[in-house]
Amino acid sequence: VGSQDTKLYCLSAINGSYLWSFKTDFIIESCPTVVDDTVIFGSSDGSLYCLDANDGSLLWEYETNSVFISSPAVVNGKVYVGDTSGGFFCLDSNTGGIVWVRTMTEGTYSTPCFYEGKIYFGCNDENMYCLNADDGSILWNYSTFNDVYSSPAVAYNSVYVGTSDGRL
Repeated sequence: VGSQDTKLYCLSAINGSYLWSFKTDFIIESCPTVVDDTVIFGSSDGSLYCLDANDGSLLWEYETNSVFISSPAVVNGKVYVGDTSGGFFCLDSNTGGIVWVRTMTEGTYSTPCFYEGKIYFGCNDENMYCLNADDGSILWNYSTFNDVYSSPAVAYNSVYVGTSDGRL
């Protein structure tokens, strides 16, 4: 769990006891994503971090000089995440190397959703986007007429998302 004291904490799921922590340079608003033996999360210090889930040691760090509120989606060896200054990134989950970057006109607070080779996320430019997960090309966008902070869900060939004015 991330904290305003600038640390990510790992607690025992069995009894809640402290196991380890990792310190960043600013508060952590991004929820960590645990995949296999790694923990991937963003920080308000402008970095995306990948830690060893067993001991909290740093495996890689990707710096953007922006804030991460969006939580990463990790699928098929790729990390998908947006920052608050308009960057939307696809990174290699093993190395943190860039696969592709898409520049949006506004930032992303929404956690992306992966479904059948596509990435769905809301943006603060009042649009819902669908990107090709392989190359980041925009397949479509839909104007919501308000910022999209919530994370989308995909079911029954439809995308569901809430907007900042409370519409779904």
